[in-house]
Amino acid sequence: MAFLVPWGLTSSALAADSPQSGGTMIFLVQPEPPSLALYASSSGPIEQIGTKIYEGLLEVDAKLQPAPGLASEYSIADDGLSATFKLRKGVKWHDGEPLTSADVQFSFMEVLKKLHPRASISLKNLVSVDTPDDATVVMKFSAATPYLARVLSGKDTPIVPKHLMAGKDLKNLDLANRPVGTGPYKFVEWRRGQFVLLEKNQDYWREGLPRPDRLVGRFIADAATRVAALENSEVHLAALGAIPAIEAKRLDALPYLNMSTEGYGSLSSISLLEFNTKVHPFDKKEVRQAVSHVIDREYIVQNIFQGFGTPAKSCLSSQFSAIGINPGDLPNYPRKQDLARAAELLDAAGLKPDASGIRAEVVHDIIPYGEEWRRLGEYIKQALEQVGIRVTLRYEDAATWTRRLYTEYDFQFSSTYHYHLIDPVLGAHRFFLSSSIKPGVPYVNVTRFSNEKVDKLLEQAMVELDREKRAGLYHEFQAIIADEMPSLHIHDMQFATVSNTVVMEHSTSGLGPYGPWYDLWIKAA
Repeated sequence: MAFLVPWGLTSSALAADSPQSGGTMIFLVQPEPPSLALYASSSGPIEQIGTKIYEGLLEVDAKLQPAPGLASEYSIADDGLSATFKLRKGVKWHDGEPLTSADVQFSFMEVLKKLHPRASISLKNLVSVDTPDDATVVMKFSAATPYLARVLSGKDTPIVPKHLMAGKDLKNLDLANRPVGTGPYKFVEWRRGQFVLLEKNQDYWREGLPRPDRLVGRFIADAATRVAALENSEVHLAALGAIPAIEAKRLDALPYLNMSTEGYGSLSSISLLEFNTKVHPFDKKEVRQAVSHVIDREYIVQNIFQGFGTPAKSCLSSQFSAIGINPGDLPNYPRKQDLARAAELLDAAGLKPDASGIRAEVVHDIIPYGEEWRRLGEYIKQALEQVGIRVTLRYEDAATWTRRLYTEYDFQFSSTYHYHLIDPVLGAHRFFLSSSIKPGVPYVNVTRFSNEKVDKLLEQAMVELDREKRAGLYHEFQAIIADEMPSLHIHDMQFATVSNTVVMEHSTSGLGPYGPWYDLWIKAA
């Protein structure tokens, strides 16, 4: 299948500034996802495609507030121990079957709580889902869940079809690669190494939507080719680092392309290194601390990520300052490189340089998400060699990288980034809790760091309603992680979207490129 500009830019008799229906919007997905099992993964590429197919009970609006989704209305009890949702009438799965409360019950109790890396934590206190009738859902909790309404989007807790999943091996479903949802777009085809094709759901419950006839997610492994495809209008939109930052700034100067940082407010993205705390030499915290003193966070932000972001000050996103959680002054988070302190820490760990000056040899597994990460890997290699740590870089495809880290634990340290989202419970807890050490489950506690005090603090913060007390719990947690440093946080990230000027309304959701895109439209040429 060829993707040509005229296919996407259809003519229309409507005014150029009025929403128009029809056409095909082609967007980059980098890298190609290992599956489309949105219900069992928080992988960015899976979410970028899956959120157009699946939906949640609620959505996230442009102001990062909960908005109606599959549930037309809801109420949460004052004590936070129960919540009632009324489902919309007439919603159908893409195979024509009706959505019912039984699907919601199955999704939460049998799938999300058991398989999803974020939901298994955010829904920890969910004890039951009752279904008084086909349109009513009543959730009951063992403790207050103050963040509940913020975790019910299709991105975080997608509702799945019980009639296609019940009684089957949920980890080995055909549905993982041929998804069936209720969302604005239906899955049509996945050609490995090329594209995923979605088409308009003609029976979508939002009248007159979605507007495009098709969405095409293109997979282009080479960064220069991705840039050229956008520049030549072979694709219409690139988000989430698909275009290197330095190129995004250049493309923004072209009259037919726009760069925007809107739509990312809910992500609270943070880059980091994750250490395998069970293997030499990163089984000693002094070595992990030393790495933090070797890297120059300010240099990384300005020279590798082209000024998109700010140096990290703790293990939590700085965006949480809006809810009273501030890092303060923490040890082991220097903005500038401190080689002398790094050498002291390595000596204290017993890593003395040999006759050739080498203290240790390690392998750095680079997240396979683009050129900035390769450049970060090269920088870290050069930086660590200044203190006698020889680094070998390994760059593999996404499926191999994911399996190596999260199933086999066959790594020493890896670069990555996390979404902390709009509350630490939703995005950050899973990377530090002992209960989140789950072999085979991606994007959880891969460092295998386990600390009873941390577990207790996070469990208390999960249910604490008092803002100041909750902030205090997180401050204590941050101090422990700054000392133990199972993961080394580098910078608070800022993504940019580069789009053709014909693509309209692509960031109206608080989820930006992870939004459902039902109101996106293509302006006639």
